[in-house]
Amino acid sequence: MLKSFLKFVFKTLYRVEVKRLDNYKAAGKRIVIVANHLSFLDGLLLALFLPGRPMFAIDSKIATQWYVKPFSKLVRLFPLDSTSPMATKAMIREIRKDRQCVIFPEGRITITGSLMKVYEGPGMIADKADARILPVRIEGAQYTPFSRLKGKVRLRWFPKITLSMLPPQKFEIPEEIKGRRRRTAAGLKLYDLMCEMLFDSSNLKQTIFSSVLDQKHIHGRKHLVAEDPMRDPINYGDLITRSFILGDKIAKVTGGREGEFVGLMLPNMVTSVITFFALQAYGRVPAMLNFSTGAQNLLAVCRGAEIQTVITSKQFINTAKLSPLTDALEEQGINIVYLEDVGKTVTAFDKIRGLVASYIPETTYKRIW
Repeated sequence: MLKSFLKFVFKTLYRVEVKRLDNYKAAGKRIVIVANHLSFLDGLLLALFLPGRPMFAIDSKIATQWYVKPFSKLVRLFPLDSTSPMATKAMIREIRKDRQCVIFPEGRITITGSLMKVYEGPGMIADKADARILPVRIEGAQYTPFSRLKGKVRLRWFPKITLSMLPPQKFEIPEEIKGRRRRTAAGLKLYDLMCEMLFDSSNLKQTIFSSVLDQKHIHGRKHLVAEDPMRDPINYGDLITRSFILGDKIAKVTGGREGEFVGLMLPNMVTSVITFFALQAYGRVPAMLNFSTGAQNLLAVCRGAEIQTVITSKQFINTAKLSPLTDALEEQGINIVYLEDVGKTVTAFDKIRGLVASYIPETTYKRIW
């Protein structure tokens, strides 16, 4: 009853979603479950949403704390003294009884948001117990106040949390490798597995601009993302707003062809960042041009990439004395678009529309595509 109640609470508050649960069933009975460690909620999440009553490896000192006792009603705890070889052997014997054991290979909650040091022990235990390893990725718990990322990400009480189970694997280590070398080999395989888990369970089939929208949702509109020597910083809200405004204007200048390569010849300024993402928002592919290579090389690049339009700035061209370069490009039929000219076409209505779009960016972006 306690497990059912807590499961209902977590599903309601955190909208917990368990993905690819069929991999758990395919793993069999003798499993070592490894998961990334993002917050103090991780153990409870796995206890509630993993089938059955798995065994949790827990530090022997932490096992004596008062807040761990209620947790023992949901799962079997195995106090483990990391300095004792006998304790490790006892755990291996337990897993050989066809048990499911949960271990956090990092050993501690992440303080960077990324994978921390992965210890060799869990890999060695899985190898010695002849067990399959089931990688489980926890995502979303790092944004709760129960993580250790305060000041690094925008924390909120109830973000969506997902548990993704990847296909089970079994380490194939040659029998001739023994002792310390075998432990090291198992540890390296476990590290590779954890890295692959984070990669495979990420959303890779999305555009760069979609990733920006995701980061805005994670960090908030007011999170600063860029600043240049002019001391004009922009946040996610400003970046997305200006990308929609400028992208709409540039799309009309480039002829409305999605997927077109558009050259960018701009200095390292905030304006360059905005222009880059403005092109991304409207389906253009920005190609960064190196003006220092000379006119002939730049023309060769434009021909090779089939670039018909180059976006630059009059102020930049005049300051860097690059007029001969732009003249050479225009002589070859390449359209030179100056941001100052594009800015003159932006009306008050365009600005209001861009601001409104930045508050519903996902909907706006889908409409564009």
